[in-house]
Amino acid sequence: MFFAIAAIVAVLTGQPTVRDGNHLLFGDIEIWLQGLETPDGEDNGSPEAKANLEALIEGKLVTCHLDGSVVPWNKQPIGICYVDNQDLGFLQVRQGFGRDCAVFSKGRYEQAEALAKADGNDLEKVYTLPEFC
Repeated sequence: MFFAIAAIVAVLTGQPTVRDGNHLLFGDIEIWLQGLETPDGEDNGSPEAKANLEALIEGKLVTCHLDGSVVPWNKQPIGICYVDNQDLGFLQVRQGFGRDCAVFSKGRYEQAEALAKADGNDLEKVYTLPEFC
């Protein structure tokens, strides 16, 4: 299934650090992975989601496509980020460490979430999506 994104207005490429399961830091620039929601803070699964994202990008070049959209409540840039030409949001959801936040993803990760559930990696059992999703 292919999902188009809005026009790309900026591209960030480098080796970012991981803030949590759905945020990357390119220096002082924090990117929210578009449409990916993961447990935060004390939520069940939070350390595992962060560790999985760290493992996915370790030693690799990450490219984030930004369309100019920002998180409404903190103005943080939103992007779809790739490693080895694979969507990091898709990988997080498919592996059971994230959920599809359809308001932002437009359903891009719906299939990945269904496949994760079918494999017994049902994050929904321990993590309820926030209302904004």
